[in-house]
Amino acid sequence: MSHFLMQFWLHPAITHLAGRIDALFYEILVITGIMFIIVETLLVVFVIRYRRRSPDAYGQPIHGNTPLEIIWTLVPAIIFVWIGVNSVQLVYAIQTPPANTIHVEVIGHQWYWQFKYPNGVDISSNTGQIPHFPEGENVLFQITSVDVIHGFYVPRLRLQQDAVPGHLTQLWMNADTLGQFMIRCDQYCGVAHGEMFVPMQIDTPTAYQVWLNQQANKSA
Repeated sequence: MSHFLMQFWLHPAITHLAGRIDALFYEILVITGIMFIIVETLLVVFVIRYRRRSPDAYGQPIHGNTPLEIIWTLVPAIIFVWIGVNSVQLVYAIQTPPANTIHVEVIGHQWYWQFKYPNGVDISSNTGQIPHFPEGENVLFQITSVDVIHGFYVPRLRLQQDAVPGHLTQLWMNADTLGQFMIRCDQYCGVAHGEMFVPMQIDTPTAYQVWLNQQANKSA
């Protein structure tokens, strides 16, 4: 049942930052959902209860209720400020990578991803190679493109960053879950756009180092 639901909802996050994004999403969803139900319920009640019952009927003039108007203005304002503060804090966390990061260059091509590691390892998804990254360590993706705009998107990170020709963008992660998770292009980039995806492998730090050394030996 849970697998069925995940086809239509969020898959489990694989980083603490993605968990914070999910938490903010659910908070906004609950607040807006409650407000939607309240407003629509009152709308239906008023439409039925205060409808015109005869063609010549007119409603009695009424005056505003100042305390009520202050409440329904002040409460939403406080909620919006609270959402805004949490959102800004999260945006800064997303855009500010830690100092101790593993830098990996990510280059978008029509229609594959290329990954360049600090030790000279260079792999491409069009050759069937899968990028590996260590669990529990900060990884900074420095992203660009050689042809058109691509979108570097990892659903389980809840993050996306455009790969723009001649421009460098960045995205960072600290994965806390082992396994394979899909990297997709979410910007239409040509006829084979739908084929531009590759899984990334999250390894233990030891297994990651073994893999990295093996790739370096192959390139030597």
